[in-house]
This record gives sequence, C-alpha cells and structure tokens, in this order.
Amino acid sequence: QAFRGEDDLSVWQRIIGACDSLRRAADPATVPAFRRWFLDLIGPVRARLGGEPVAGEPERTSQLRGALFSAAGTLGDDTTAIERARALVDRGGGDPALVAAAIDIVAAHGDAGTHARYVDRMTSAASPQEAERYRGALADFPGSDEVRRTLELTLDGSIRTQDVPFVIRRALRNHAQGATAWAFVTERW
Repeated sequence: QAFRGEDDLSVWQRIIGACDSLRRAADPATVPAFRRWFLDLIGPVRARLGGEPVAGEPERTSQLRGALFSAAGTLGDDTTAIERARALVDRGGGDPALVAAAIDIVAAHGDAGTHARYVDRMTSAASPQEAERYRGALADFPGSDEVRRTLELTLDGSIRTQDVPFVIRRALRNHAQGATAWAFVTERW
C-alpha cells in the first residue's frame, strides 16, 4: 500500500509482476477479493495519469499508463478497462502503449472468433511490432481450444521458429490454461 503514490515505471513493473505471481498462487475462492484489492492499489496512480497521453509527456509515463491499463484489464478484470480495450482494438491506431495493452486485455477475455481475428492480424500486420503484439497475445486466451490452436501454430510454421519459445513461455504462464500448455509441450516434445 505504501507504493500507491509511486509514479515510476520500473517500480510498477515489479509490483505488477509480483501481483501476477500472487494471483497465480491464490486459491480460486480468494481471486475476487484479490482483484478488488489490486484495482484499489493501482487506482490512485491510474487516476493521476489519466486515460490518455498528454502532449509532451515522457515516454515512460505513457508506458506506465499502458502497463497499468493492461494490469487493470488482465489481473483486475476491470470491466471498464475491458470495454475500452475492445474499442481500441476494433478502432486500431492510437497510443502504442495503450494499443499494446488493449491487445493483451482483449486476448485475456477473448473467444474463438477473437482468436481467429488475432491470427489474421498477426499474419497481415503492417509492421513487425504489430505482428509481435498479436502473436504474443495468442497465448493469453482463456479457452483451452484457443491455446491449443496457438500452440499448433508453433509447429506448423505459422509462427517463426525464433518466436516459438516466447509464445510457449507465455502460454505456460497463462492463468487459465498454463496446464493445457504444459500438457501440449509434454505430449509434443
């Protein structure tokens, strides 16, 4: 709670990482309370930063806004963040930190149709950065079928060999489907 006044990107990246580990270790019955606690923790800094970039602000401020937006939508399951993320992904363009966060949030709450759109966006991306955002997010879907489909893409050449370890690592860290990813890796080793 002492970090509620903190505005440094590096500090919040560590806090978010630690909270992600705590969420992973939490008993399913305590997850709703954890989400409320987490949103309360990040709320003051999100309010200070605002929802949109300000002209001339440092890049690290924009990156912090994106990191907290992503955390609110993925760790906190904040419905406002999820709705905003869907609108950003549908619209395309905008602040790169917010767009990257939105892609992750939508994936974390996506379905089979969203997964198919992400595969298409990965393969038709206008830039390597855009392709990387969608490729990584494919590992974050909550459904086992979508995660298995993502992992199949690592074997059929759809995902480049040099990117495969990063996708598999991310799938293994998937809150809902890490066990599915592990089973796939052990079956297909």
